[in-house]
Amino acid sequence: MSEALERNPRGEALVGEGYRLDYAALAQQVEHLSANLAAAGLRKGERLALLLGNRPEFLMTILAASRLGVITVPMNIREQTP
Repeated sequence: MSEALERNPRGEALVGEGYRLDYAALAQQVEHLSANLAAAGLRKGERLALLLGNRPEFLMTILAASRLGVITVPMNIREQTP
């Protein structure tokens, strides 16, 4: 993402129903989320379970976690087992 941000910060990075983010806005969101994950105590090598549907926050969280070296564990939102 950093190369795309450098080349074209106003280029479309994430587009879907009801939202449109360019690379600059996506990078800002990822930076903010990464800081919040770190403030919550997540550190390199730890795991973060993601129970999110197919939405922008899913991608943003994966990118933010990878910045910290945190391992994401996506979970199916249809999972009903405790």
